[in-house]
Amino acid sequence: MAIRSLLGLIFVCTATSLLAAQHTTFRFSIGLDEVDTVEFDESRVSADDLKHWMKFTENGYYSSAGISLSGCDENAEARMLKDLQHARQIKAELNQEFGYPSELSPVVNYLKQLLRFNIWLGQQYITFAETRSAPASAYDETNFPECRVIAERIAHEPDAQQQCEQLANAWTQCILKSEYRRMGPYPKARWKAFLDANGIRESVSSTTNE
Repeated sequence: MAIRSLLGLIFVCTATSLLAAQHTTFRFSIGLDEVDTVEFDESRVSADDLKHWMKFTENGYYSSAGISLSGCDENAEARMLKDLQHARQIKAELNQEFGYPSELSPVVNYLKQLLRFNIWLGQQYITFAETRSAPASAYDETNFPECRVIAERIAHEPDAQQQCEQLANAWTQCILKSEYRRMGPYPKARWKAFLDANGIRESVSSTTNE
């Protein structure tokens, strides 16, 4: 009788636990052809908190602001200035973020570094489009001598189109590789540990396969 009562108690507790769980799935668009699918339990995490936290994911809102070199004419300059203004706005929003869990601090600090670098990179593109001045080869008090050679080559190139192509390809690839090596990758382990601790499952898929 005691054993039967105990089994009944275990069953009731388990059933109550299952009923209390509120499994929810959100889908967030990433770029042009990817979707971030997030599964969570609303009895543990609110939908508002989940939406807020997902801004910090690797390819989320705060990592999406970048300025690409879309040409070196006046029209390209106008487009890049618009992108730069957008990136600065997102950076300002990130700097005002205080309501996130402390476990996300390494992620937030990384995203701040990334945004600051992306804005600096965009400024190099816009300065070139405005003045045809060669880009810098130092960022955040760090010199990149391997990129300085390319910048000097751009400065002495008489053909404007060749200058633009060297800036878009050789210099950009060099500066990205050098800075990302210095800054390191997105802290995926810290992000996953945070998700796991809150019972959140995240998966990224391509919409081209749907």
